[in-house]
Amino acid sequence: MKRFWENLVGVLFIFIALFMFMQVLARYVFHHSFSYSEEVVRYLFIWATLIGTAVAFRQGEHISVSLLPSRIKDRFSTPLRWIFKTATSLFLIILAWHGIQCAKMQWVTQQTSAALGWPIIWVTLSIPVGALLSLWMILTLKPNHSNENSPPVL
Repeated sequence: MKRFWENLVGVLFIFIALFMFMQVLARYVFHHSFSYSEEVVRYLFIWATLIGTAVAFRQGEHISVSLLPSRIKDRFSTPLRWIFKTATSLFLIILAWHGIQCAKMQWVTQQTSAALGWPIIWVTLSIPVGALLSLWMILTLKPNHSNENSPPVL
């Protein structure tokens, strides 16, 4: 399960590359364009980005500003990590809640995509799924996940 999410993001990007290659080949070699390929790529990219965000949280790979944390004393590093974790978790909870509200609205309106006619709820669900997955990754991080000498970032 540890590498499942990473592999899923990789597979999504492989499909993105295949659909884009297919579109370029069709357009420039066969002079025919597929109306659905851009839509598929956009939706796969949204899912890959939100799942990839969670993977980055788990690996501690997000961009961070470490100017203030690198200048504080060691005794404040643990409380600062908890403040960062709490603030990020709160943001993700709010994002998940609003994503669920949007998904409910999509469920009621039954809106579909333009080219494929797919229910838009499947794209909208990426917001709460990505936020909750990121929250889970943050909450299950080991306290000493990062290097002891590194500044206290998430």
